[in-house]
Amino acid sequence: MRYLRFMSGMFFILVLANASFGNELSFRRVKEAGNTPALSILLINGIIYRDGLVDAIRAVAAETIENPNILAPLVLAQGVVLEIMRNLPQYEGIDIPGLLGVELNADEKNAIAEVSGAFMKENPDAVKKIQGSLLRTETPGITGGGLSYIPSSPEGKITGLTLVDKIGLDRIGGKPLVSQSNTAILGGVTPEGYLVVGSWDANAVAILDKEGRELACLAEAYRPVAVRVAPDGRIFVVCADNKRDIEHDHSKPPHYVVKTYSPASQGAELTGMFPVFKYDDRRQAVRKIAVCENGDVVLLLEHYVTLGPTTRGFPPNERKAMYVRIFDKEGRFLRDIALPEEMSSWDAGLAVTPASEIAVGCGNRVMIFSRDGRLLRKTEPYKGATSKINEIQEIAITSDGYIIYSGYNSSGEVANPRGLHLFSFSKGNVIEGLAVFGDAIITLERGGTSEQGDVFGLLKIALYKISRTKL
Repeated sequence: MRYLRFMSGMFFILVLANASFGNELSFRRVKEAGNTPALSILLINGIIYRDGLVDAIRAVAAETIENPNILAPLVLAQGVVLEIMRNLPQYEGIDIPGLLGVELNADEKNAIAEVSGAFMKENPDAVKKIQGSLLRTETPGITGGGLSYIPSSPEGKITGLTLVDKIGLDRIGGKPLVSQSNTAILGGVTPEGYLVVGSWDANAVAILDKEGRELACLAEAYRPVAVRVAPDGRIFVVCADNKRDIEHDHSKPPHYVVKTYSPASQGAELTGMFPVFKYDDRRQAVRKIAVCENGDVVLLLEHYVTLGPTTRGFPPNERKAMYVRIFDKEGRFLRDIALPEEMSSWDAGLAVTPASEIAVGCGNRVMIFSRDGRLLRKTEPYKGATSKINEIQEIAITSDGYIIYSGYNSSGEVANPRGLHLFSFSKGNVIEGLAVFGDAIITLERGGTSEQGDVFGLLKIALYKISRTKL
């Protein structure tokens, strides 16, 4: 982990680059070139991964230069994007080797120049898109920094949540989220305060700063369905195994795996993966993921159980069942926990308590299990709530055990550790994601609902500070 301190020592730039011909990622320092703003390689990589430029530039290199492997594919792509950037007036004269943090010999410099020229000539629309992305990020404090951490102070009772900030989320991985049908996933907040969000529709998982600017997209996070930042800062993504899985046979679901990434402060490198299921079964699906303090990975799964033979011309007689599957930090399967039949909601919430117990919110109740599968307690936190009782879909647990939750098409609710409802928050909005960050609650929400349950408004990420009364 290496940082470059600049702007009076107030901001840090995280830098991502490729050190091999594979997918291994590593840090490179970013240097300022004259009066040119230092641009984070994280941002450049976000553009590269968003637009699939590595393969496109590699193909151009194969046709343009004698040795297309003279540079690692990602480094070559970075060089091409920086060359395109140098054609913009405000970036004229930038030092490409300085920004890459590498020493380039004459042949390598010539390779970048030749491939850049050919790429710009053959792909004018792509060049305009890249330049547009670069211009949108050309602002002071481009790295933005993370959210300010509010230390936990669990000495008092939670009495309210105060809205501190709210930012719009209109795109992930560079793809606009303009439709009400577009969904997003709130993966949580890294220890440095960076937001992690994903989207099945956008086919990406992105790291955002506190202003909502996209700093990077995680490599190979294809069709994510669940994302979670672990207590140690690592990022876990449940997604398709590979790109081919989602491109060639749309009649079958992808083969899902859990991919692990190093903390953002260490480059968010892809460090490993393990399968969710022992075999492919289109009737199994992953709904949520959580990570315990000791690194155990907890998944909330659903599958369909056949109750009887299929009658000709009729669908099979099936019911949905839900269960929790636990892996250790190395990805080794530990156990399954079958959930009661009444907890067969279309969706459900999953969280881990400070004691690494497993909390599952489903229907109108929250059940707490030990990691060996014993039911410890169950609550019905909607009792006493003025809002309409709906199926719990999102749940988070504070450091002192308070339950933060939301139901289908509803605002947020807070219950004490015993499950007694205390108050509602973010009224008039629909909460689609929850995370705890110190003594603050992060939400992914939309504005407004109708009586028919239709959702209006674009996605926003909101930060609420917890208010307490001292005992």
